Amino acid sequence: MEINPIDIDLDFKPTKQFLIKLIQSILLYLLHERTQIPFSFDVFERFLKNKKFDGETKCYKTKNQIKIAQETYEKICSLKEIIKNEFSYSKTFVFIFGSHLTTAKECYEINLPFMNNNNVEVKYNETTTLRNVLLQIITNDRLKISNHLPITNCFLLLNRHKPTTDNVELSQIREFRLNKNCKKFTLNIRDASKFVIFQESESVQDPPKDEEKLNQVLIDPAIDNWYQSRVYVKGFNDTLVNSKSIWN
Repeated sequence: MEINPIDIDLDFKPTKQFLIKLIQSILLYLLHERTQIPFSFDVFERFLKNKKFDGETKCYKTKNQIKIAQETYEKICSLKEIIKNEFSYSKTFVFIFGSHLTTAKECYEINLPFMNNNNVEVKYNETTTLRNVLLQIITNDRLKISNHLPITNCFLLLNRHKPTTDNVELSQIREFRLNKNCKKFTLNIRDASKFVIFQESESVQDPPKDEEKLNQVLIDPAIDNWYQSRVYVKGFNDTLVNSKSIWN
C-alpha cells in the first residue's frame, strides 16, 4: 500500500467553523478531481437548480439521468451536513473511494488539530484564508494522481473521541483493512500557533517496510472509535442521452 503523508502547517489558530469548511471543501475538491462529478460542486449545483429542469421533459432517459444527478447532489449535501454535525466529536475524517471499503482504490485521511476552545477570536479573513490553504493542499506534489479513477463510491469514515449509540447516521466499524493496492494520502492539518495538536499516527511518521504491516487493521478498538456514515456518494456518470448532454 502506497502511503503519502502531507503536512499542512497553519500559521494561525483555526476556528471550528474554518476547519468544518476546510474538510467539506476537501471532499468537494476530491469528488471533482477524481471525476465523480462532471464539474466543480458549485457549477454542478447551479446546473441542477437551473429553471429549465423545472419543466417536464418527454424523454424518459433524460428525466432519469437528471434524477440520478440530483440524487448524487443530495448525497453530497448529506455528507457535508454529517461532517458539520460530527466535527466537535471527531479527531479524524477519512474519505475512501472504491466500490466497497474492502476494495478501496484511494484513501484520504485528514487529521485535525486539537480544538480546546470553540470561541476563538478570528483575526483573519476566513474566505481568503480557506482558499489559500486549499491551494496549498491541491498543489502539493504528493496529492497529484495521474491515473484515471472510474465512477465509483465515496465513503466517509470518522474517528470519534467517544463512542456513540444515538446517531442513526453512523454505524460503528470494529475491524477494517485497507487492501494492499489502495493508495493512501494522509493530510495532517497542524496548528503552528504552539497549542496542542493532534499527533500523527506512527505509521504516518515512519511507514513500516514490511508489506504485511502495511496491510494492518486501520482500527485499534482499544483507543479508536471508528464509524462509517450510512450515507455515501455514488459517482455520477455524465453520459449523453440521444447524443445530447442533459446540461444543454
